[in-house]
Amino acid sequence: MVRKGKFKLLSYFIDEYLIFYKSLNRTKKYIAFSILKSEEYNSLIPVLNKFLIQRFLTYYSIQININSRNKKVILLNIEDKKKDRILKFFNLIYQELKQSQIKIQFLSNNQLETTFLNDLFTGFNFKASKIKDSLLIKGHEFTAYYDIYDLNLNEIDNRNTFFHSFLSLLENFNRKGTIIINFKRDISDNVIFIINFMDVKKEFNTNEKFEIHLNNFFNSDLLKKRKMGINKIFCLLWRLGISNYSYTLNEFHELFSNEIYNDFKDLPTFNTQFEYNLKDKHIKFKRLNQNFMFIEQNSLFYTAPDLNYKIILKILKKYYSKFFIFFLFLKDEEYEKLVKIEKIALLKKVKILSKSEFLNLNFNDFKKNLLLEYSQINSDILSRVVRM
Repeated sequence: MVRKGKFKLLSYFIDEYLIFYKSLNRTKKYIAFSILKSEEYNSLIPVLNKFLIQRFLTYYSIQININSRNKKVILLNIEDKKKDRILKFFNLIYQELKQSQIKIQFLSNNQLETTFLNDLFTGFNFKASKIKDSLLIKGHEFTAYYDIYDLNLNEIDNRNTFFHSFLSLLENFNRKGTIIINFKRDISDNVIFIINFMDVKKEFNTNEKFEIHLNNFFNSDLLKKRKMGINKIFCLLWRLGISNYSYTLNEFHELFSNEIYNDFKDLPTFNTQFEYNLKDKHIKFKRLNQNFMFIEQNSLFYTAPDLNYKIILKILKKYYSKFFIFFLFLKDEEYEKLVKIEKIALLKKVKILSKSEFLNLNFNDFKKNLLLEYSQINSDILSRVVRM
C-alpha cells in the first residue's frame, strides 16, 4: 500500500464506476473502490491475481452472501497518490475483464454506492457501540448486531466442496450474513488470502452457539469469534481481512477450483459434490434422505453403496408411473448385478448408471420433461418386475 492517510469513513465521492476517498491530512493519497458482480468467481481469480502482482490492484475481496449465493460481489481496491493513475489502472482492468468470456457486471453510481454500503449502513447518520464481542450499529431505520469470525482452514477436508458445505450449513442454522475473502500479495509477491464470516443479527442472543455445531461437523476449530473494536468498522466497509489466519493461495487452490471431483468412496461426500454441481447449473432438487433425491420435479435419483432388491422393487412400484428413475451404485459390482436383470434394465424410464456413465451425464437433461419422451409406460414389463 502507499503511505498511510487519514480518512473519514463516509466522506467518499463517486465517479461513475469508482468510489474515491481522499486523505484529510497532509499525506496526499487516494483510495478507490470498484465493485462488480458475477455468478462465479473462480475464473476471475487468475486475472485479478495478475493485476495484484502488477501493482494495479492493492487488494480485492470476494463477498458471498448466504441467502443470495448466485450473485457474488467482488470489490477491487486501487491506491495511489494521483487520481489519474487510479483511473488509468481501472480502465486497463475494466477493458480486460469486459473482453474476457467471464460474465460480469460493473456497478456504477447509485447501484455502486448501495452495494458498497452493503448491510452496514443505510444512511450517513448512525451510531456504533460494542456489546461484549458484538458490534451494534444503529441507523435511522436500521439496527443490527455484527459478529465477526475467523476461519481456520488448516484442518478441513474436501477443500473443493468446502464453501458449498459451509454455506449450506449456515443457511440451515438460519444465519444472515456474508463470507468475505480478501486477496493481496505478500512481500515475496505470493498471493495470500484472509477469510472471515460476518454474522448479521437483528437481536442480540448471548446463548447462541451455532459455531460449536459447525466446528463439530467439520471436526476442527474452524470458526473462532474475534473481538471487534469500533475503530475497525472501516475494515468491514472496505472488505479488509481481519483474521489471525492467512493462507497462501497456491497451497489452498482447491478451494477456488472450477473442477468438482466426484468421490465415489463415501456417500455423504459424494452427495455434497453432486448437490454442488446441481446448484452450480441452477438445477432444482429436493433431498429426501441420503439416498433419495427429486430433481426438477420429473426425476427420482437413488444413490447407494449397496444393492437392496426389495428397495429397488419398492421404488419401481411406487414411482415408475410418475418419474424418470436413476439408479447409481458407488460400487461397480453392485451396478453389474442390477444391470444384468433385464426385466429392470429394459424399462424405458429407468437409467442404471455406472460411475463412468454418471461422470458423462448431461445435467441439463434434468431440465427437460423426460416424461414426455416416455409417455407410454410399458405396464407389461413393469408388472413382471414387481412380481419378481
